Amino acid sequence: MRLSYLTSDEVHFDWLSRLAERFGIALESADNVKVSTDPAPDAVLYDWDFLPPGQREGLCAELCEQPVSGVVAVHGYNISESETQALQRSGVLVFPRLIPHVIGFLRRLVGRSRAAQ
Repeated sequence: MRLSYLTSDEVHFDWLSRLAERFGIALESADNVKVSTDPAPDAVLYDWDFLPPGQREGLCAELCEQPVSGVVAVHGYNISESETQALQRSGVLVFPRLIPHVIGFLRRLVGRSRAAQ
């Protein structure tokens, strides 16, 4: 599984790198808000708290315009209730914190979506 992670927090990226290695996940850093790698990653994770406010609003609007395809998740303490509800309606997973079960959950979802294809 390939996981693309957008964060400017080096501590989060380092911690997630070590965790991803334990789960056998290839972690790559996303350089901008719109992840457009080719081929597309199996899952995309955004660190909401480390996006500038303007980018948060733009990303929320973009993700809510249409249901997301693939596994897309955000984590952060500063996700408002209205943003959480809008993101979830569009199929985005929302986690208040980046804890180990998040990456395991993403891996299981990717596995299920591959099995369904």
